[in-house]
Amino acid sequence: MTRGIIAAVSPEGVIGAFGQMPWHYPEDLKRFKRLTMGSTVIMGRLTWDSLGKKPLVGRRNVVITRQKLDGVECFSSLEAALATCEGDVWFIGGTRVFEEAMKSADVIDLACVPDSVAPEGAVYFPEIPASEWEAGPLETHPDDPRLQHRVYRRRKRAMDLSDSTRHQSVFAAGLPKPLGPYSPGVTLGDLVFVSGQGAVDPNTGKLAGDDVESQTEQVFKNIEAILKAAGSGLDKIVRCGVFLADIKDFPKMNAVYERMMGGNRPVRTTVQAAALPMEGLKVEIDAIAYR
Repeated sequence: MTRGIIAAVSPEGVIGAFGQMPWHYPEDLKRFKRLTMGSTVIMGRLTWDSLGKKPLVGRRNVVITRQKLDGVECFSSLEAALATCEGDVWFIGGTRVFEEAMKSADVIDLACVPDSVAPEGAVYFPEIPASEWEAGPLETHPDDPRLQHRVYRRRKRAMDLSDSTRHQSVFAAGLPKPLGPYSPGVTLGDLVFVSGQGAVDPNTGKLAGDDVESQTEQVFKNIEAILKAAGSGLDKIVRCGVFLADIKDFPKMNAVYERMMGGNRPVRTTVQAAALPMEGLKVEIDAIAYR
């Protein structure tokens, strides 16, 4: 799963002027389309306006705005939008969205155009902190020799486990409320810790079926929502703890577990619990992942 920032910038760092892109390089636009096709593209309202208020075809279009716009999904915050995203996500502008996206993106893909742009009406790409991002080499653009291209990747963040202020609670939109004084998830540096999740369907507030298969699937949907809100995913889980009301349900749980996890094979402990914290609950799973 990629969460990337993609933009074209001038030598002055300009990304647009007077609500438009002040250059036209068709091959770079084709590359943009190729990279973002089938993904979610997230943008600000001004970027949406610059597209003629029409969604990019073949992609899920999301606008960060407090207004209600016709023809596109709108969210009041980037965090709320990300909590609903599946698969690859590309942040496509403008400056404010880029600034906020740097907290959750793992790659910055920049096309460097040679066009100089006057400062009147110009908007700029935000500063890329060298302490957080590692710059790749400045190379010839893969599709247009007139341009150059550079990719930045997030540096691995060092963790100071003695500094408790570094951990942050994670709350995903639409999840059932915790049953006690704890967070659904907590981030600490690159790590994401997910509390034991039951099989409550957030749409109904009830258990998702009375069989272990349907409950296991719902548990993973809840875990995935928390991980996505933290900038992670099921493919980045490194440990799971599985608690079954009846160990005889292990084969059925295991089949759903394998399907939901895809090719990921984290370490795991599975035990039969004396009791689980909800009547009718057959399975609870906690997880540790990275981002």
